[in-house]
Amino acid sequence: MRTNWGFVSAFVCLLLLTLASCDSKDSEDQTTIPPATESVLSDVPVPLSDIQKAKFAEENADFAFVLFRKVLESQPADANMVFSPVSISMALGMLANGTDDDGSTAIARLMGFGGSIDELNAYCRYVRETGSALDPEVALSLANCAGIAYYEKPDKRFAGRLRTFYGADVMQLDFAKPADVQTLNDWVAARTSQKIQNMFQASDFRRETTFVLANAFHFCAPWTSPFSEEQTTMEPFMKENGQQVSLPMMRQQLDDALMATTSDYSTIVLPYGGRRQFSMTILLPASDKTVADVVAGLSAASWSQLHGALVSVKNVQVSLPRFSVDTGRMDLVGLLQGMGAKVTEWNLPFLLENSDAGRVQDIFQNVRLDVMEKGAEGAVASAIIGGRGSGTRFKASRPFVFVISDDTTHAIYFAGVFKGDAA
Repeated sequence: MRTNWGFVSAFVCLLLLTLASCDSKDSEDQTTIPPATESVLSDVPVPLSDIQKAKFAEENADFAFVLFRKVLESQPADANMVFSPVSISMALGMLANGTDDDGSTAIARLMGFGGSIDELNAYCRYVRETGSALDPEVALSLANCAGIAYYEKPDKRFAGRLRTFYGADVMQLDFAKPADVQTLNDWVAARTSQKIQNMFQASDFRRETTFVLANAFHFCAPWTSPFSEEQTTMEPFMKENGQQVSLPMMRQQLDDALMATTSDYSTIVLPYGGRRQFSMTILLPASDKTVADVVAGLSAASWSQLHGALVSVKNVQVSLPRFSVDTGRMDLVGLLQGMGAKVTEWNLPFLLENSDAGRVQDIFQNVRLDVMEKGAEGAVASAIIGGRGSGTRFKASRPFVFVISDDTTHAIYFAGVFKGDAA
């Protein structure tokens, strides 16, 4: 059975972050909007039953796995990847509170909540408040914020819901000022333990930008059974393209481990912390399978079946690469549209007071993950930017083809490819 490096890095963060929650910090940035005073029944948190918690977790897992496939398909064939379902779920949940009924229903359905924004808000609050208290040995800090254009006022009910369900900071910014763009970057950096810098660029904001919604968190967890650095050695690793590389392989023997085997993959669960409430689940494809084959078969149902099939195995020798993944910026608009979400068409009448906020213009995420002998450390930031005017943007920030012709004779005068060397 050959080891697949790309899948290890991809799946680590899916499981690591699906369990994650948040702990909001008091904002020290820019002008903070006073808390809303008006409240109606749907703005008041309602405790979830254990049945509801299990149901919502299963439904949101389907969203996570479908988006996982989309992200994987969008990456180069032999590249490592990682993303955070929890982070983008929080950002979309905040957005749903500013859309009209059609938009909020579409977002709730996309995320597996049957069209109910109240269920979506309740589940996000539950995850946010629960995750950080699961294990005192696991450092987990998640935060949300909304930046509103300085010449607008956030809708009071929208701002109130964001504080109540998402613990969000709400601030007013001038997106045309570099100092205010830096305020957003500082907010992200502070909440990711400085792991994610310069999340936003001045070019992300247009004259018509009215809002930005952001989620960010930092995760640091020790293995329940840490690897010894003295045991780490350089060993061969076979990539999917048949190329053999040498990687630092961590090794240890566990007295017992939860494992399972199917015709598609072998599984081991490596827990974090003293309470084992967080874990990395590794799915190692069978010799005739690829990571894409394994990911294609993941769903809430198959995930539940996998965990039901886990058995305790004694005296297990574990070898796992020490690795780091830094995704840079991943654009998610096209991937969400590929799931049927008309993200740039959602109306946003309830985000601002007395005016429409426009349309969604960008959705993106940055993720960094380090897996090492002592444990794992991850940082994530997701953002949704919107405003009035067209929701479509064309940004040639990667290699492209160009043709110069005239519109009368249609003669082609130049045809070429630009790959990045400007001189």
